Amino acid sequence: MIVLGVNAPPRGWHDTSACLVIDGLVIAFGEEERFSRRKHAVQQPPHHAVAFCLQQAGLTIHDVDVVAVGWDVPKLMVQDGRGSRQFNEREYLEYVLGLRSPSAVRPKVVFVPHHLAHATCGYFASPYQEAAVLVVDGIGESESVSVYVASAEGRLKHLRSWPAASSLGLLYDASCKFVGLSSLEAGKLMGLAAYGRARGVKAWKLAEFLQDEYRLAIPFETGTSHEDVLTRWLHVLTARSGGGEIRTNRKAMDSDELAVQAAWSAQYCVEQAVQWLCATGRRLAGRDELCLVGGVALNCAANGLISEPVFVPPVPHDSGVALGAAWHVSPPTGERKAMSPYLGLDITSKGWSNSLTTSGVTCRPLNEELVIERLLSGKVGGIVDGRAEIGPRALGHRSIVTLPRPAERRDQVNRIKSREPWRPFAPVGLAECNGQLWDERQHLFRYMIGASIVTAKGAEVIPGAMHVDGTARPQVATEDLGLVGRLLVELRRDGVHPVLLNTSFNGPDEPIVNTPTEALATFTRLGLDFVVIGDYMIANDW
Repeated sequence: MIVLGVNAPPRGWHDTSACLVIDGLVIAFGEEERFSRRKHAVQQPPHHAVAFCLQQAGLTIHDVDVVAVGWDVPKLMVQDGRGSRQFNEREYLEYVLGLRSPSAVRPKVVFVPHHLAHATCGYFASPYQEAAVLVVDGIGESESVSVYVASAEGRLKHLRSWPAASSLGLLYDASCKFVGLSSLEAGKLMGLAAYGRARGVKAWKLAEFLQDEYRLAIPFETGTSHEDVLTRWLHVLTARSGGGEIRTNRKAMDSDELAVQAAWSAQYCVEQAVQWLCATGRRLAGRDELCLVGGVALNCAANGLISEPVFVPPVPHDSGVALGAAWHVSPPTGERKAMSPYLGLDITSKGWSNSLTTSGVTCRPLNEELVIERLLSGKVGGIVDGRAEIGPRALGHRSIVTLPRPAERRDQVNRIKSREPWRPFAPVGLAECNGQLWDERQHLFRYMIGASIVTAKGAEVIPGAMHVDGTARPQVATEDLGLVGRLLVELRRDGVHPVLLNTSFNGPDEPIVNTPTEALATFTRLGLDFVVIGDYMIANDW
């Protein structure tokens, strides 16, 4: 069965995506932002992502059996007051796909409830046969948190949900707005919150936790809308601050006591709530193995506090429901193992090498020893290797890398990328680093999706990739890491700790680079020392 999954809600478009699954096997996964070059693809249907997935398999829309949507769109239309009678499935499909299909061959459409799509993605991406599955996000059709139990037969059973007024995602959205960030900059708020943890700042009380329930510090109403919840949170945060105002710009936000306190208060509340929800989910499901999904599952600091065994997929946020919806229709079979994140655009095809050699820049065949020499001399370079990783984390196939020392290396790379100087970076290392340079975890470090306490040895080796609170969000190399994995092995052979600072290959407010052409332009614009694109290398001193 050929299934095209999409994340394409009729309201609040962001992180739109498409995924092609054939008999349960993922063939391609595309995020619209990587093709449109608009970060988070706000208000953009996944036209380019759909086209990429079909092209990757050599198919057309006429070959697709089912289009699976990671939202109950008709239900959303009713909630928005537009009514189910006004919903035209064919018009919606053509708008989402950017393709027209005669009615005689139009694929079947299956609408999968949002949290079920999240849960399906998390479970089938994991190596677990049975698991508790916890969905924590902003809001789905009407719920903000859901618990499922997944059986060895691949069935997911819904156990409990919480309404919009219990949304941790909306608390975080409101806190971003309160300090002057956008709702799509939650990662920045998490980085800022670490300064509150490190300085021992007192967090505002934003929730209370009972044995069987938790209550956030806003009036609790089951039917509260997204906008109402945000408004109520802003009132609460303003009251907690005594009417204070954020007085510094983004570059110096870590020096603004109120901004740090607000960020830390939201983060501390989320960390408490996630731990409570994980314990509750495990108890309700009767399983120790836990899959965590939803936008809140991108919170590395909170994830790092969850007891093992826990798994978070590389796409826990909304783009991942394209995969979850497709797997709901056509689930994977065979041996269970953690999914590979390298499902995006492949630079080894489509004649990219020819475009490089005719680009006018001096390209030389890749020499890994030359890359190692540059890294050991403190150079900063870009890597574009094979198929792009999916999700918001650069996992070595579209990365900027350098040695993670001295500590000033963080400031150097932040200047290169024009980022706020208080934002942290991540290390990528071989398996031997796990437990040696940072506290050991199993699956969270596969996709750079969990934080860990840096050890005393790690503080010496990776000071440029350690945050102000003594944590890091590591990536541990896997067999499919590619060039970066080989570079780590070469570092070890040279007697150097096999670990690099790893960050996304992009400029400010840009999606991660996708194609060699974009990589070349970004290499030049940022002033990187070198770039490796497939089998070629370019350096700024040639």
